Amino acid sequence: MILPPAGRSQNADRWPALRTAHRPFMAWGALVLFTCFGLLHAFLAVVLYAAFIRDDQVHGSGVPGGLWVALAISAASAVLDIILGVFIFRGARWAWLTAAVLTVVTIVAGVAVIATSQGGIGLTSLAPDIAVLGTLLNRNVREWCSRPGQAEREWYSDPRGGISAPWQDQPPWRPSDPRAVQLIACGAVTRAGGGAITTCTYGNTLTGVEAAPMYYGRWNITVYAARTGRVVGHARFVGDQQDCGNVAFAANGQVPPAYTDPGVQQLRAALARYVG
Repeated sequence: MILPPAGRSQNADRWPALRTAHRPFMAWGALVLFTCFGLLHAFLAVVLYAAFIRDDQVHGSGVPGGLWVALAISAASAVLDIILGVFIFRGARWAWLTAAVLTVVTIVAGVAVIATSQGGIGLTSLAPDIAVLGTLLNRNVREWCSRPGQAEREWYSDPRGGISAPWQDQPPWRPSDPRAVQLIACGAVTRAGGGAITTCTYGNTLTGVEAAPMYYGRWNITVYAARTGRVVGHARFVGDQQDCGNVAFAANGQVPPAYTDPGVQQLRAALARYVG
């Protein structure tokens, strides 16, 4: 018999919803910055057309070709800034590289203009571009855009809520090509000793609320070679995650005790020696 946590219906979802990988704060900053620059370029394009190009057309004078070029550059910059901001926010490496190259080119061109302007233009005119480059070179933004497929990467949480792993098409323990699996880790839990550390409650439509004590769980991890079944190694530790889970399996009308789950860092530390 499967019991959901107290307060949830018997038919509540047994599996947690998918959640996207955590975005660093600076990824939001990049989105805001590029969006602002895109709106600014759009505003300049509107002003350029309304105040200069349209005025020349109304008065019958010819429109200089340079104005049309400036209008096209402003409009294209507006669209490009917004597109790059959105895709950097999503973690696309091509957008990060494109934005970094364009920003560096703009700064170099600006320095050349300043050098030939004989004091007419100051270095402060480069401040916006320097701010953009600083945001792009921020460590969190670089790492966010450094992983292939980051924009499509999501995270899957197991039913007990203690372990999460990145995946795209399906969870890592169900690969599309079973031949790619090299190692399999299996875990068994026993009571580590000591009294109950908390109480887990689960809802039961027949008997009301069921309660079960939670104890520290000692996890015994065995790593096997997937092809041969040979034991590669062992790891033992006490789980540090106090999570009652979404469901409990009741046998003979009683809910068995719960045990602490292994944390992500614990598993990484225990299995690091076996994976590259």
